[in-house]
Amino acid sequence: MPDSVTLANRFESCLTQQFELCRELEMLADSLPSRVDTNAARLLADRLHPTLRRCHTLEETMIFPVLKISQNDVTSILYRLQSEHVEDQDHAHDVC
Repeated sequence: MPDSVTLANRFESCLTQQFELCRELEMLADSLPSRVDTNAARLLADRLHPTLRRCHTLEETMIFPVLKISQNDVTSILYRLQSEHVEDQDHAHDVC
């Protein structure tokens, strides 16, 4: 397992990437229907699944286990977050 600083940096990077995807999706949606940039949409769609998969995997395999060990009563919260990951992937599939 990576040290805590490395893990925190990887997690922060994932959060930044997810926020950037959200920002770009919102910009694309705001431009519809008057302007359709199919190239931008394709590039965004190509990044969506891999980014979510990489970030969700990091959370579920590295972050969540640390939280389970260090915090009391987080099991139900982590279960809900894992369920939300499935929903995120489903929504990403719909968008793409």
